Amino acid sequence: MESDKPCIRMTDISVEHSGATVCENLSLTIDVGSLVLLTGRNPACWSVVMRMIGGLQPIPTGVIELWGIPVQRISRRVLSSQVCFVPRQQHPLFAYPVIDYVLQGIEPNLKPLQAPAETDRERARDILNGLHIEKLMYRDSSLLSNRERQLVVVARALMQDAHLLMIDEPFDSLNEQDVSIVLAIFKSLAHSHDKTVIMAMLETGPALAAADRLVTFEYMGIIDKRLP
Repeated sequence: MESDKPCIRMTDISVEHSGATVCENLSLTIDVGSLVLLTGRNPACWSVVMRMIGGLQPIPTGVIELWGIPVQRISRRVLSSQVCFVPRQQHPLFAYPVIDYVLQGIEPNLKPLQAPAETDRERARDILNGLHIEKLMYRDSSLLSNRERQLVVVARALMQDAHLLMIDEPFDSLNEQDVSIVLAIFKSLAHSHDKTVIMAMLETGPALAAADRLVTFEYMGIIDKRLP
């Protein structure tokens, strides 16, 4: 990905949800290496926008570019490896051990039938250690508490190592210490590793001190505020 191009450039986007237009005339540019908060009165709006950015939903009007390239011109394989979208808390469909669930994060970067290497397992263990949940490594991922599951979902997203990470309500069910740890990791990704991290949430208080931008969705557009 070209770091000299904005990570995201949206121009004149409209957002439709349940057959109705919920936002119009959305234009926004987000640079590489940014930690951005999305908020607003209608969570459906930012959820749809993130899905459009990730190529998971059609763009009804306007243009979205990633690293200078329209989303529609980026292959599904490249999008799935370089863009990670995490919707609101997910529930594993199968009883995977936690470490195997986390390792699923690298699947977009593997060749067909290729298995994770031992170095991948070591990295998964490091990520779990960094989130202070290494004790969950071999637990059944379908039997976790809401807090544990949310941290494991974050771990899986980190495992993907995408250039763009978008996560909806990343702190759902987390305690204050968890939030501090996750925020520090996201801030390091953005500011030290040239990743772009977008967090969508109704209550932005815990993340305001760490974020670079606060983007608020309104019906007729976006209020974009740079944070000190």
